[in-house]
Amino acid sequence: GQKIHPTQKPVQLLQQLISLFTDPGEVVIDPCCGSGSTIIAAKKSGRTGYGFEIKKEFCNLAREWLEREDAQPVLF
Repeated sequence: GQKIHPTQKPVQLLQQLISLFTDPGEVVIDPCCGSGSTIIAAKKSGRTGYGFEIKKEFCNLAREWLEREDAQPVLF
């Protein structure tokens, strides 16, 4: 994915962490989701992800990325 947020983490790294600390089907919540990479990683790991972001710019860019990835929408 593209760089959206200054502290954005790689989706592959987040998938490893999500797989380590959650079970398939569980829920992952990211209260400051920035780019949405955690939500994409959750979806790719068989989890449901919910994210929250207060900055409209990041919110819009994350939503676009999620739509391109065919991931579930982030709650804003």
